Amino acid sequence: MKKVFLFLTIAFYFAVIVQSCKKKDEQSSPATIDLSKSATIKGVVRANLDMFNDTSATPMEFAPSGTRLIFQTDAQQFPLNPSGTYDDLIYSTTVGTNGVYSIKVPTANQGVNYTLIAVDFEYDQGQRKLVGGYWVTDGTKRKVYTYPNTPINNVVTDDIIIKDIDYSNN
Repeated sequence: MKKVFLFLTIAFYFAVIVQSCKKKDEQSSPATIDLSKSATIKGVVRANLDMFNDTSATPMEFAPSGTRLIFQTDAQQFPLNPSGTYDDLIYSTTVGTNGVYSIKVPTANQGVNYTLIAVDFEYDQGQRKLVGGYWVTDGTKRKVYTYPNTPINNVVTDDIIIKDIDYSNN
């Protein structure tokens, strides 16, 4: 009886170990989204990079070229092939010269909700001081520029959405 009990115990543990080592269900191919349905999100990205020009009519400068923007959406908003459970879809672009960005994002018949995530950046902001009644430059100071995550809702096919971004700093 002890031998049977020992054999069953070993067999049980062996079965548990083999089961835990088994590969999880994997998709044989990645999900595909119908990219023929898309919209464009574009705009201008600005930040106060130089305080010396704050007395002018345009105190904001264009954000540095290469500043990264991320557009995130829940994959469940799309009819996916193959079907299954998927996480978020991420699309990204960077700011070009003159602070301009543009990105094509996929849409669906019912409209898609995106979250704009403007990645923080650091910059040596030009400083100023008042000397003898005149503003003069006063070196630079490292600043971190941020922008809150922002929803862009109900994006539908062929939309052109203008979303300008004004970073703030600490």
